[in-house]
Amino acid sequence: MLKFIDISGWQSNLILSNLVGQIDGVMIKGTEGTGYVNSFCAPWFQQAKRYGLKLGVYHFASSGDPKAEADYFIQHCGNYFNGNDAHAIPCLDWEDGQSVEWANAFIEHFHEKTKIWPWIYSYYDMFQRNPGVNENCGRWVAMYPNGRMTFQQAQDYGVRNLVAGLDCAWQFTSKGRLSGYSGNLDLNVFYGDAEAWDKYALGETKQAQTDVEHEMTQVLENDTYKVTIEVKKK
Repeated sequence: MLKFIDISGWQSNLILSNLVGQIDGVMIKGTEGTGYVNSFCAPWFQQAKRYGLKLGVYHFASSGDPKAEADYFIQHCGNYFNGNDAHAIPCLDWEDGQSVEWANAFIEHFHEKTKIWPWIYSYYDMFQRNPGVNENCGRWVAMYPNGRMTFQQAQDYGVRNLVAGLDCAWQFTSKGRLSGYSGNLDLNVFYGDAEAWDKYALGETKQAQTDVEHEMTQVLENDTYKVTIEVKKK
């Protein structure tokens, strides 16, 4: 499992370097609706990259047209999850009463444009009351069983099968505390390792390109020499 936090403008005074060694990753709010961009997202993103943290960027769903909101997210945050050196997991924060049809329209339009299936975040009750969200999307489930839990306590639970085996991450408290920050933090565990996180982030296009490049490269070696043969790109 990986330990991560999610942050927004509410944590504007947070310095990520103070948390290095306590977390493996961070999910940052990027946009909301079609009229808000989090000004802290870019500097936090660069800090997280500098310290080798796994990355995610989320869009907070509003009441607008879902395709327009997906386009807005891509317009302002696409370089974070579709850039040459950025491999962040995109996520839809779906908690304000939008329908399943709304969520699916956002997800599927986003995937059509980026070839990446985003995570979808919501509370356990929201998922329970609204089945039918596209199953290609990992579920990041918020459920707080025991107040101010620690990462170790959450990990001791093991994988929580809250949403029919589609769980990818669990937000287990909104009142977490870490050394180096004086306020409450959302604490989460990801049900996988660093390689699994990257697979969510890469999406179909990058993964396909990686596979092609692997097939185009051959390595010949014996006890003395190792030679790599690569097909020239036209």
